[in-house]
Amino acid sequence: MIPEVREKCGPIVRKSKIGRCEFLFDQQWLDDCLDLPPDHYKWRCVLSGRRFEEHERALLARVVDAADCILEIGGFIGSTACNSNRLLDSPQRHVVVELSPHRQCYLEVNREHNGCGFHIRIGNVVHCDRRTPARWRSPKTLNVSDLAALAGRPFTGLHIDIEGTEYAFFDQERALLEQLKWIVVEWHIPAETFAARSLLRAVGFTRVCTLGKVDAWVRSPSLQQRVSFCWMWLCVRTRARAAWVLSRLARRLARMTSIMRPQSISKNTQS
Repeated sequence: MIPEVREKCGPIVRKSKIGRCEFLFDQQWLDDCLDLPPDHYKWRCVLSGRRFEEHERALLARVVDAADCILEIGGFIGSTACNSNRLLDSPQRHVVVELSPHRQCYLEVNREHNGCGFHIRIGNVVHCDRRTPARWRSPKTLNVSDLAALAGRPFTGLHIDIEGTEYAFFDQERALLEQLKWIVVEWHIPAETFAARSLLRAVGFTRVCTLGKVDAWVRSPSLQQRVSFCWMWLCVRTRARAAWVLSRLARRLARMTSIMRPQSISKNTQS
């Protein structure tokens, strides 16, 4: 697979374990796509793989059913798509939409590398208006009904991460919301989050869990689902709190060590 990656995506190939899948990418490509300094936290998440999109992956692992048909909007390099696709009985019932044509080759390579079967489409699913940032405007607008025809059946699950146009998509595709069983969404614009959540409640969804900026919404959740999500939320919060406490202890230890070191050096010089 490495020669194919070099031929499609570039000469510098790196591997990262994200969830249960392994991903290949080009560091120069990530420089161009992320447009972030090398010490940015998102870089560290991508390179380590442990925390990259962990909230979305955790929620998807709870809501995805083997018989689902999934529409995923905002595919990036396929980190959530590959992990979700492995949970399906029929991997072809999964369509991933990505706006940037530069990421298509990485979606294709990582799909093949992890043995997945989702469909990839490049384009925009939100009809652009003046509120839509210029960098997210694509000349090609995709129709949700055409994407469902590609999957072979109506969608039952939606994973959406489109950098601030979530409410515009929900308002535009109300007919799609009526047929879905679950939605996992990452919010980006606080001013529109309240309106979008109200819209989801109005069409019959219940918010069962929130991790960071990511919500999981389920239509008529069972008691077992509620308990499962509450337990997961508690585990994530406990782990985050423990990590915070350990980081504070490590900083204090480093500070104490730096304070004690000059004293020991001065004693040695006096002797």
